[in-house]
Order: sequence, then C-alpha cells, then structure tokens
Amino acid sequence: FISYSMMPFDGFDVVIRTRNNPANLLHRIKEDVHSIDAGQAVGDLVSASDLLEGDSLGRERFAASLFSGFALLGLAFAICGLYSIQSYLVAQRTQELGVRIALGARRSHIVGEVSSRCILSVLLGTVVGVAVVVALSHIFAYWTNGDVRDPAVLALTIAIFFFAAAVASIGPGLTAASIDPMQALRSE
Repeated sequence: FISYSMMPFDGFDVVIRTRNNPANLLHRIKEDVHSIDAGQAVGDLVSASDLLEGDSLGRERFAASLFSGFALLGLAFAICGLYSIQSYLVAQRTQELGVRIALGARRSHIVGEVSSRCILSVLLGTVVGVAVVVALSHIFAYWTNGDVRDPAVLALTIAIFFFAAAVASIGPGLTAASIDPMQALRSE
C-alpha cells in the first residue's frame, strides 16, 4: 500500500472486505460518496471475483497455458521415446521370447516382463527426480508461490509418469506376446 499523499494519480482505489453481499455494499458506498459530494465521480465498482474472472489475469493464464502445452508436448515425446526403446528391446529379444513362448510361457507373463522393465526404469528416474526436487526445493520456491514439496503435486506427477510408462510399454508388450515361436527361431 502507498500513502495517498504520495500517489501521482487523481483517483484511488478502495478495498473493502465484507461478509454481506458485495453488490449491496458497493451500491451503498456509491450512495455515501454522493451524499457527501454530489459532484464526486465514482468509478467502476468491481468485486474481487469479477477481477479474477476477468482479463486482469490474462498474461498469467497465457503463461500457464503455454507451460502446460510444453509439458504435454514433453510428455508425448517421453512416451514416444519409451515406446521406441521398448520396441527396440523386444526386437533384440525376439528369439529369446519366441523360445519362452514355445516352452509354454503364458502371454500375460511375457507382457508383464516387458512392461515391468519399462516401469522399473521410470521408477528409478522418478526416485532420482523427486530426490533432486526435494533437495533443490529452495531454488524452485523462488519461481513458485507454493511449496514444491507438496505431496499432492508430487503424487500426481508420479502417477502421470507411471501412466506414461504403462502406455508406452503396452504396444511392445503385446508385440512380444504375439511372437510366433517358429518365426522367431527361423529369424537367426
């Protein structure tokens, strides 16, 4: 807040907190000002909810939507990368997986094995990432108003990472489970 005598403007804003209906109070304030000086101009009467819903936060909303878009793009790239790595690993293990299927391994076991390796690598990366965030939280707190060690945010982030790992490993897992043992043995 700045002292009224130091303000270079002709007008000023009044902020009032109320428990009653703000519209009634704003109308009453306008009447009181006009009862003291009928020629006094009273500008816009705006409630806090109108300010928050209006265009006053447009710049912040744009920045938030831009960062959200980049985060989704990064997540899509991560899913594509995980999918590519898992597909390559399945292609490298085609003969081994074909032998396992020929010896009676259930297809669900093959899918689980391929998926578990992907999820294990994401788990390791998530543990390291969370440790770094917690260790460097004082640096990240400079850019945010909240606590970067918020358990709800960390849990949501971890859930998104595991969802991405599951999505990325389903395709290669199903490919591995559908390997024809005879084709796999003939390929080498």
